[in-house]
Amino acid sequence: ISVTIFVVALTLGLVQCRKGFEEVIPYNNKAANIILDVGDGSKTDVNPLTGKVTFVDGDEIIVANDGVYVGKLVYDDGVFRGTVTGASTSDYLHFYHLGNRATGTLTEGSSTGCSVSVSDQVVSLPVISYAHSTEPFDGEGTYTAILNNKCALVKFEVSTSSRYAGVCVKGMNNTVVVDFSKKDADDAFSYEKSGDGNITMAPGNGEKWVILLPQDELSEGMSGSAFSGRYVGSRGAVPAIHSDDYLDG
Repeated sequence: ISVTIFVVALTLGLVQCRKGFEEVIPYNNKAANIILDVGDGSKTDVNPLTGKVTFVDGDEIIVANDGVYVGKLVYDDGVFRGTVTGASTSDYLHFYHLGNRATGTLTEGSSTGCSVSVSDQVVSLPVISYAHSTEPFDGEGTYTAILNNKCALVKFEVSTSSRYAGVCVKGMNNTVVVDFSKKDADDAFSYEKSGDGNITMAPGNGEKWVILLPQDELSEGMSGSAFSGRYVGSRGAVPAIHSDDYLDG
């Protein structure tokens, strides 16, 4: 018995915007409390059953400035809060939402980048998004930023004989590498395959939402390019996904 996966629709592209503002209150000339109010309709996480995109408590935003990591914001009760340390007025505040995935050790003032894996999407979907403040950091005042997705939300139609094992598809970019020293967002993000480029979605049949990273078009996969438990099948073709494109259909 085989498992077959077909790409049905790319229903959310790479440039869906989320608006918010940040109130920055400096102290000790080094650290600043950051409050990011995401406002009505500003969203980043995804319900894999419906495709609805919403923030949830515990969501994180990594903040960089002048090429290095300076702090982290955590979503709670409608807003992101956190502290940035040592931010320079010569640059903007750069906000990275990396799907709440492990980034390794980040040290304020010295870490110049990180990488995250989006391979495991069984429980939650790792939306990757970015923005920088529209005004350079000056230690006080109100800042505005527009978050842009750096990934695509794709709906798969899944048919599998396994009720319990997650459905795994091969050949996709599943790693995001972020370079904080790159001031251009396109240059700051790069994408690559780790291992076989596996992405694992939740068990079961029917419509499944999956985050895909920018990559070249993939032709239909051979037997073994998709599997669920001991059931092996093939992956359907995947269209090219370009950074900052909006794909529909």
